Amino acid sequence: MKHVILFASVVLSAVTVFAEATIKNVEVRQLWPWSGDVDIAFTVTGTTNTAVKFTAQYDGVEPYVIPEGELSGDFFDAAPGLRHVRWSPKRAGLDAKTLFNLKITAEPDDTDRTYLILNLYDGSYRYAASVPEGGWLADPANYKTNIVFRRIPKGTKKLGAHGSPEGLYKLFGFTESYAKEHTATLTSDYYLSVYPITKAQQDYAESRAEGSYKEPTTSSPRVCCSKTYNDIRGKVEESINWPATKYDVAPSSMIAKYRSIVRSTFPSEWKVDLPTCVQWEYAARATTPDGQIYSVGGDATTTPQGITNLINQIAVWSNNKSEFSSSTSVGQRDPNGWGLYDMIGVCFEWVADWYASSTAPYSGINPVGPETGSARLRRSFYTSAPTGRILKPFSTAYYGNKVPDGDNYGYRLCIHLKSLFEE
Repeated sequence: MKHVILFASVVLSAVTVFAEATIKNVEVRQLWPWSGDVDIAFTVTGTTNTAVKFTAQYDGVEPYVIPEGELSGDFFDAAPGLRHVRWSPKRAGLDAKTLFNLKITAEPDDTDRTYLILNLYDGSYRYAASVPEGGWLADPANYKTNIVFRRIPKGTKKLGAHGSPEGLYKLFGFTESYAKEHTATLTSDYYLSVYPITKAQQDYAESRAEGSYKEPTTSSPRVCCSKTYNDIRGKVEESINWPATKYDVAPSSMIAKYRSIVRSTFPSEWKVDLPTCVQWEYAARATTPDGQIYSVGGDATTTPQGITNLINQIAVWSNNKSEFSSSTSVGQRDPNGWGLYDMIGVCFEWVADWYASSTAPYSGINPVGPETGSARLRRSFYTSAPTGRILKPFSTAYYGNKVPDGDNYGYRLCIHLKSLFEE
């Protein structure tokens, strides 16, 4: 008979105070019916959310901080009140042991988690507070064997064509393919890769998922535009159909390969996937004020030449490709207010959702798009835009669509810290 973890005794933590957050009343219980997992209940008091760090100790073992990969629940962004975290000792290889005099203490964690740098070699990751000197691309690993993510804060934004940008659309004489004004709320932070995935990153992830560690041969941060939507997530014919099948992906898909790399290092509730349409646009708008079309400016009084100059600051597009030795290299222009590059320009990017002509499926709380459709959404770039119609590649409101098994496009990876389908 297989043993489960038993607790000879439970010791409650002392009150720990950090900044405005206080952690107290830590209680540890084995989940019932008999399970190898442990429930850690605790109370957060104060006025702000906090990350929480847990330290475990039992007879014969030195105290150690429980890795995030062994946790799920409210450890990352715990709001004031009674909170619960689930600890999986099985992931630490402790599923057949009895832990005597177990003690778990909790304290607020002041680690700055603005950026997450994922190592594709072994799935390990680290955090960073800011962009390093010289930028992310100064280290070739960050476009070859690492993926850099930026944490996107939850909140509510106006999306689509709203406010004075409508004047710009009229200035250029077209309105097709633009989402009308709508509002969406995201209730959880998430991470989005700061660049579209490069060819080197994808090649390395594929070899890593297959059990080899072949170094990328690509010497430049060239964007990868070689996958259909079905290649990335899977086909409806394979019973893979966002949002009906939620985070399910085909075993042979690119997302499955990325997930295999982080299977033992990421918390079980974190899901690597494409961003949704709203997650993409919300991040693209970043700190852009309402009434502007991107964080560098542009309103209804801006001239066509002025718009061209603004686009040249932030986008690699048909008007300026000749300036670059490789027009498809990421990170050649300025980032937006949240440090994301190439949200406008370089390539189309797949997002998870089906395309709809109405904004209703992309509005409200944690929207995941329509239930069915014939085309998937692509965002970011309008490749055939002539100089006289330069607004399309510039606007975050442009909604393109293509059949999921047709053309090859680029994509970003998103780390969904919490399910968008939770009630």
